[in-house]
Amino acid sequence: MEIYEGITEKGRKKKYLVTDAKADYIKTVEYAKKFFKCSEAHITVEPAYIYRDGLYFEDPMKRGTKKVTVVYWV
Repeated sequence: MEIYEGITEKGRKKKYLVTDAKADYIKTVEYAKKFFKCSEAHITVEPAYIYRDGLYFEDPMKRGTKKVTVVYWV
């Protein structure tokens, strides 16, 4: 697991917890609860892709794309 800092459409910085796409879901959520200091009800998990240090929620269709799971507090 690693922390990735992205920028929202409004230009705000936001930290995401990024795990391998095959990571154990329960362990990932438990780690996210500790990281974000919130309950499971506030956690969203989405499939995403990392390409050249950029985070994409749709596959950028480029070589070297890494499929990941992104967990963030909502």
